[in-house]
Amino acid sequence: MANTEESNEMATTSSTIFIQKICNEDHFPSKVACLSHIIVIDNIKKNLNETQLEMFKKSCFGHFLGMANLKFSAQIVHNMLLRQCDIRREDEMWILVHSKGLRFSASEFALITGLKFGNISQFDLTSSRIRDQYFNGENKIHNNRLEEVFISLCKKGKRTSTKRAKKKAKLSGKSNLDEDIVKLALLYFVEHVLLGKEGKNLIDLQWVQLVDSLEEFNKYPWGRICYERTLFGLQRALDKRQSKYVEKKKRRNATYEAYALVGFPYAFQIWAYEVIPLLGMKYASRIGRSFPRILNWTSIATPKYTEIQSLFVESNLSLHSILIPTLEEREQEYVKCFEFEVESNDVFQDDVNDWEKDEDHEEAEAYTTATTTTMKCGKKGDSSN
Repeated sequence: MANTEESNEMATTSSTIFIQKICNEDHFPSKVACLSHIIVIDNIKKNLNETQLEMFKKSCFGHFLGMANLKFSAQIVHNMLLRQCDIRREDEMWILVHSKGLRFSASEFALITGLKFGNISQFDLTSSRIRDQYFNGENKIHNNRLEEVFISLCKKGKRTSTKRAKKKAKLSGKSNLDEDIVKLALLYFVEHVLLGKEGKNLIDLQWVQLVDSLEEFNKYPWGRICYERTLFGLQRALDKRQSKYVEKKKRRNATYEAYALVGFPYAFQIWAYEVIPLLGMKYASRIGRSFPRILNWTSIATPKYTEIQSLFVESNLSLHSILIPTLEEREQEYVKCFEFEVESNDVFQDDVNDWEKDEDHEEAEAYTTATTTTMKCGKKGDSSN
């Protein structure tokens, strides 16, 4: 007998035809590496002193310091990507589950991350003070080097934190050390967390120039920068992977295909918890209902590929096609640039997510209680089977 999902590889609405890029019978197991390292958030907390930490909290990334423990769940992300639809639009993704399209777009990304979108503005590209003062004027700076300089400068800051040392630095004409440490922390966060680069990769020198003006840095549309890189990685993650898996399986009996994700895939994972409530109930814990939404989730579960595959064939899955902000969220600057009105003839009107309703939460909780009593946990790290 065919399972529930086998007959739902294509869905048609009055305006859109959704077709999965990879049919269900060609799904394959994987090992996925997440190149976004949120351990950097702990490093920032540990290395900044009280004054510096307050400065970071007031920045455009300050809210990320409130993130709870969140482990990358490779198989949840992979199983969502296996159901990616083949659409013409390059600025969003649709995932097909039970003949329903689930949208991952800039508006969902903003609701989850709290990062600002907007037009990319021009800024002073002539400033080289940070690069000259802390990187010996180098034109090529690797991510590992950025981390080393940040930690080294934090240690120096702790040694010169006395009033006398600060007065001496001021008289010598040097820039405020606390401020420079925070600037390096912001660069560290951009490169290692939001853009998800490997240590051997070069950092973007334009960010080194931009960060020397904190006002301009904090106004920059980091949501757009991060979303575009994240989406680019997600959309192309499985390109030719299925054929490679088949070939490897024939040649050397391979049991999985491996790939890595750039950008900030944690936002995609949180989105999966939101649009398929049962995923969130079984493999994560909602610890709040504040905003941005990434602050409301914690998870240490790393379910196996087969376990997630089984969940997707459940016939009574509750699904949300799009995410709709609450009234409070609508007042936030990172939400105001998006249009969320749902027209009366919108085919997804009955399936939108509304945080002020708890029916799906209760339904998922009841299901979870009946089907599982323990949460399956994996090893630590940013990569899992």
